[in-house]
Parts: sequence; structure tokens; C-alpha cells
Amino acid sequence: MPVMIVGRNAELAMIDKLIDQARDEHGGGLVVRGEAGIGKSTLLSHALAEARDLRVLRVVGAESESQFAYAALHQLLTPVLDRVDCLPGPQAAALGTAFGLGGVGEVQPFLVSMAALTLLSDLASERPVLCVVDDAQWSDAASLDAFLFVARRLAAESIALLVAVRDDEGRPIDTAGVPELRLTGLDLRAARTLLGERVSPLLLEHLVTSTGGNPLALIELADLSPHEAVREPVPLASRLEQVFLARVRKLGPQLGTLLLLAAAAGPSSRELIRAAAGRLGIVPSLLDSPEADQVLLADLDFRHPLMRSAVYHGATPAERLAAHRALADADTQRTDRWAWHRAKATDGPDEEVAAALESSAAQAIRRSGHLAAAAALERAAELSPAADDAQRRRTAAAHAWWRGGDTTSALDSLDRVEDSAEALYLRGSIELRAGSPSDAVTLLMSAAFAATDPHRVLQIVTLAREAAYTAVRPDVLDSLASCLARLPEFTDDTSRLLAKLLRAFIGTRMDHQQASAVADALAEAERFEDPEMLLAAGGMAWAVGQYALSARLRHKAVARARAIGAAGTLALTLEYVVPDEISLGRFAAAEALADEGHRMAVETARSNSASLHQASLSMLAGLRGRAGEARALAEQTMAEAVSRNLVKVADTAQRALGLLALADRRHEEALAVFAKLDGSGPEPGSPVMAVSAIPDHVEAAVRVGHAPTALLDRYLKWVDTVGSTELRALAERTQALLADDPDVADAHYAEALRLHAATERPFEHARTELLYGEFLRRERRRTRAREHLRSALDTLTRLGTPVWAERARVELRATGETARRQEPGRTEELTPQELQVARSVSLGATNREVAAQLFVSPRTVDYHLRKVFRKLGITSRHELTRLDL
Repeated sequence: MPVMIVGRNAELAMIDKLIDQARDEHGGGLVVRGEAGIGKSTLLSHALAEARDLRVLRVVGAESESQFAYAALHQLLTPVLDRVDCLPGPQAAALGTAFGLGGVGEVQPFLVSMAALTLLSDLASERPVLCVVDDAQWSDAASLDAFLFVARRLAAESIALLVAVRDDEGRPIDTAGVPELRLTGLDLRAARTLLGERVSPLLLEHLVTSTGGNPLALIELADLSPHEAVREPVPLASRLEQVFLARVRKLGPQLGTLLLLAAAAGPSSRELIRAAAGRLGIVPSLLDSPEADQVLLADLDFRHPLMRSAVYHGATPAERLAAHRALADADTQRTDRWAWHRAKATDGPDEEVAAALESSAAQAIRRSGHLAAAAALERAAELSPAADDAQRRRTAAAHAWWRGGDTTSALDSLDRVEDSAEALYLRGSIELRAGSPSDAVTLLMSAAFAATDPHRVLQIVTLAREAAYTAVRPDVLDSLASCLARLPEFTDDTSRLLAKLLRAFIGTRMDHQQASAVADALAEAERFEDPEMLLAAGGMAWAVGQYALSARLRHKAVARARAIGAAGTLALTLEYVVPDEISLGRFAAAEALADEGHRMAVETARSNSASLHQASLSMLAGLRGRAGEARALAEQTMAEAVSRNLVKVADTAQRALGLLALADRRHEEALAVFAKLDGSGPEPGSPVMAVSAIPDHVEAAVRVGHAPTALLDRYLKWVDTVGSTELRALAERTQALLADDPDVADAHYAEALRLHAATERPFEHARTELLYGEFLRRERRRTRAREHLRSALDTLTRLGTPVWAERARVELRATGETARRQEPGRTEELTPQELQVARSVSLGATNREVAAQLFVSPRTVDYHLRKVFRKLGITSRHELTRLDL
């Protein structure tokens, strides 16, 4: 018989709508939040009843299993694990490793989450699916992350995912990107309907006021005497636990101990609890008694989570220790649970238990259960008799917290250890990715000189170099060079090449000849497989003007990060690929990648990377004609950059504002913005960005009547060092702007265009055409001016940058020619994700391959692809290959 639910019409409608949308291939996730007893489980029961035609998968979180990585996800997917072999190979291997079913090596959590999403998507292709996660606050952290990963990616799926979370219990859950339904108490009318005539109107009003209308509290307190029901208020959950505990104690001490074993064990076999009961002198058959059925379900779960909590926390510390000791002794297989039961049964130092927990943590890390591993290592540190072991285990715990996305806990663990090389290295890594890059430099420098293992020193120096350039700290490069100098010759090719490159780029003032000499060594770096090493080499190639090689290295870094499912590393690699795409004039593609990078950075708690991607999005919004959005994003980003001294982020946001002002002919404003790039004001700034922006800076200055020849000299010196064709073209354009003699200016413009023709920088090429056309028009050479202005207009329109195209159109009109306003290309209608799908498919990737690259399901790829076909007016994948995407 269905349960009557009162006072929840709006909430029931929301649940029903979610299930209906899943039936219609427009599924989604919903997080139901509220205090204990507020009715979350009742709503989930309604969903289960309404979804009789759906495939249902269900799991209830258990506090006793919260330290075991992927325990909840495994329980949810157990009925369909026979389908794992149908997953793409890397995903099947990742899920198998996560569930302890085989596999070797460590897996990335996003790859496990992708496997879960693909598995559910395949299942839903046959029949809509409802996934229900109750008491998610007690689920292990790795499973929770997987549930939320899936919930954010269901818009094109026949899947509904309901997650119930109790407030103020368990691990804080970040549900960003997933709709929430927060339950509040029943009003007086609904409470009267719920309780009927069981209490007087006066007592009912008191109960509604004192419980906040909590339905479970109303039902349980209504059965008490009026005196008991109106006693002094205590926290509601505690009050309910007291009611449940009193009920359990009436069942007798032997059954009470048996229930305590069930509460301490969590989801376990009857055999384990029976064996543990025997060790405590309890008759095991009581587990099957009618009295036990009043509290336990057939699967040994408690009839309400508060009952479990009441039984466990209502026991004395000695009783809990005895229960865990009995469970550990009964676990003859010595599983991970044995280690945790022994840890909870130990109240003093114990190396055997600490070592077992450390081993359990190693297994959890291999399954990407970093937060579970961190908890195990923290407890292992507490139980370690030797101070050195405690230090090592707590440092390892900090590393696991960090890799699991919990920066606060990582720093808290580090605050409780001495400053070893590993601790300093980890602190520096955290500061570089989520704090102050300048602080990271100091920490990493200390770590580099404290470390003794040569390979570790090389790794630290590589990161310290990145931090030094990010924070604009050239003062430390000589010290890093001396650190490199003391390293021995490496025997493996990868380390030897990396050391050679670092020595070439750290502590030396490279001229053009040296830059050319290092090019061959950089080309060898294409054999690197580690994404972050590829990024480092790509940055070095860019620094010496090897732009094509730099792009190849960076794109390989992205591909490797996608292949191994390293979402945080993917966000980092995309930081460097986005500017490459911008320089190539592929603004829509760059925006799609920046949008993806921002999402990945947010999901992996890489706040500095998220800020940089947001700065890139502000630049792209301006280039693509969304001025208001560009300014809002840039201002928001600048506030974050200044507070954490994020130089590169501030530079990118400033340059976005400067380019926007320059395109709009607000030259005074543009000049003021470009002047800030060197960090001379309150905003952070970088000499590298300041020098690279000199062509824009000079253009703004010339338009307001200045002649900044010192800027030109500085730029020419840099161009002479790097020697790239792209920079030489911009140098010629800049000299043309400053030339007093029209013939000299004409010659510089002509040479700039000749150089541009040998590069792949269409946006800068078109800007030179625009400036040349403006110059020729002012020289009254209108026929030649029109030629260049038409070319500029065509290119800028094709690139999808309307603000710059309009400037070319205005100049062309001033020559006496009216250009027909061109409509933007059809690809401009595509969303960032649609464009990414279209580009990948145009390169020959299958839907499954695209899904793996973009961390979505194959059905989502198909959904976006159908929209791409409709928007572009095409009907086949083959037609995509002929489009310029």
C-alpha cells in the first residue's frame, strides 16, 4: 500500500517531473537536502514507486563504510557489473581497479566516473534508469564525487539520479552544477493531517513549533506522554536518537550488543556478525528473532539511519571498542575492514595496525580513493609509535587530501608535520595551483635544496621554474641553476633530456644563436609521455619562437591528460592550448576549450587554473563581440588575481580589457590598461606580457599623439633574441606606426604583410591589413586602401570578431565604398560543447572516443551531434570534414 505523503505537493511534482524527463531522454540529477527525519527517504520511496517502468539502482550510505573507496558506487552498480566488459578498455580497467576486481597501476578518479557514466548510459539505451542514493553524506568520498560527476552530465540521457543528503552530518558535499531541493518542516495544517487525532490541538501546536514541523519527530513524539513530549528542547536529531535508543534498550542487553555489532559493521554478511557475536558470548540466533526485525531489515540495514546512530553512539566507549575488536577477530580474511576495526579498537600506539592502515591506504590510492586513503593515513599517523613514521604517514595523508581535492585538510595535515623536503614540495604545489604562486616559489626553492633524491630534485626544480615564471620571480633562477648543477648525470633518457633543457633555460641569458642550438633538444621532447613534462617543454619551445613545436607539445599534453582521465592536469594543459588557439584565430574553438578548462578546474579544486581560464573567457567574449560579458568577467577575474597576486591571470584580464578598448577606438582607456601590464601599479604584472603587448600598446599610444620609441626599442631587442617570423611581422607593423616618413611607413607595412603571409596568424595579419588600409586612406591612396581594408574585413568577419570587423567596415566606408554587412558563419551558432564535438567528429573520432575525450557519455555526444547537424544544415559526419571548424 502506498504511503500517504502530506504537505509535499510541490516536492512530489519536482520528483515526478525528473522521472518523466528521464523517460523522454532529458534526464538529470537532483540533490534532496534536509535534516534527519524531514522526509528525504519518504520522497525517494515515492520516486521508486513512481518509476516501476524504469530500471532502478539503489544504494544507502553507511557511516561504517565511508572510509572504503568506491564502496557505495560498487553497491549501486553491482546488479549491472556483468556489463563492464562492454565499456571502452581504459574505462573497464579503471572500474575494475576501483572495485578491486583486477587491473594494475593507479587509476584517475575521472576515468572511474566516466566508466560509471558510460555504463549507466548504455543501460539507459535499453530502458530508462532511476538511480537513488540515500544518506549520501555517509557514502565514501570517491563514490560521492562519481555520483555528482554523473549528475552533472545527464541532460541528454534517459537517467534520473536522486541523491538524499542530511544536513550537518558526514563530509561537506559540494553540489555545484546539480539542482537542489531543500526540505523544510510541515506547517500546522499538514501536521494535523499527518497525526490525525493522536494529539490534542494544543499539544500539536507545541510539537510543530518545537520540532520545526519535522515529520519523523512529530510521529515519534506523538506516541510519548504529554509530559515527555514537551520537556526541555534538545537538538532534534539527538532527541530522536534518544527515543530510538530507549526503544532498543527495552529489547534487552544481549540483543542490544548484537545490534551494536550490526551498527559498527555496516553492510556486512550475517556470518561475520554471527561470528563476532559468538566471541562476545552473544547467542547468534537472536539476529533472526522478531525483536531484531523491529530494528533491522532483511539485509541487516537499520530501518532508519538514526536508529543506527542511536545504537552506535548510545553505547559506551568500552562497548564500542569491544564490538570493533570482536569484528576484527571474526574477519579471518584480514580485509581493509579488519584494519579499520582494529584501528577503532585500539586506543594507543600500535605499529601493526598503523602498517595495516598504510597498506589499506595504498590500495585506496591505486583505486583513486584519495580521500579514503587520507583518512586511513591520518589514523595510521596517530597510531604510529615512532615519530618518523608518524611524520611520513601524515605527509602522505596531506598529499592524498590534496589529490582528492580537499585543500583545507591537506594544509591542516601539513601544519602538523615538520618541514621536510616532501612537505615543502607539497605546500609549494598547493600554493602554485590554489594559492599564491609567489609563496610557492619560496617553498619550492627550499624543497629543492632539502631533497636528496636526484629525480625528486629534478621534479621539484621543474615545478619551481614554472612557479618562478608564473609569479615573475627571475631573482631565483640563478639559485635554481646552482641546484641543477649539483645533480649527477642521469642514466634514463627522459630525465637526462629534461635536465639538459632545464639547464639551457634556467640561469642563462639566451641569445638568438643559443636559442637555435637548443631547438634540436626541444624536438626530442616530443617523446615525453607525462603531460606536465610536455607542457614544460612546450613553454620552452614557445620562449625561443618555436611556435609550431610548442603547439604540438601542448596538444600532445592535452591528449595524454584526456587519455589517462587526469581532469586537473587537463585543466592545466588547456591553460596553454587556449592562447595557441587564440593566436591562430580559432576563437570559437578557444572559447570551447577555455570553457572546458574552467569546468575541469572547478571540479578538481584548482582555483588558480579556474581563474586563468575565466580570464581567457573574458578575452574571447570581447573578441567575439560580447563586450558586456567580457568586462564583467575581466573585472571579476581581476579581483581574484589581485587578492592572490596571480600575475598571469591579471595580465590576461588586463589585456582582454585593453584589446576591447582598442577595437572600440577608446585609445586613452586602452593606453592606460596596457601601461599596467608591467606591474608598476597596484595590479600584478609581468615583463613578458608587457613586452608581448607592445604592438598593441604602441598602437594605442600613437592614436593619442604619443611616440613611445623606448617601447619600440625594448620590443626590437626581444624580437632579435627570439627571431620568430611572427614577432618580426609585428615589429615591422609597430615601426610603421611610429615612422614619420610615409615612404618608410609604407615599406614597413609591406614587409609586415610579406612576413605575415608566411605565418598562421590570421587575426594579426588582418589587423596589419586594417592599419595599412587606414594609413593609405589618410595618404589619399584610396584604391590601394580599399584592397587592404576589404581583405581585413573578410578575414575579421570569417574569424567571428564583429567589433574588429565593424572597425574595418567603417574605414572602408570612409574610402567611399560601402561593404555589405556579412552574416557570421553558421559555426558561430554552436555552443562550446557542440563545437568541441563537431571538431572531434570531423577528425574521424567515433562517438565513444569523443565521449572519453570530453568526459561525457556517448549518448550526450550523439545529442550534441544532432544539434550540430541541424544548426549547420548538414546530414552526415562526412560533411563535417569539409567545414572550417
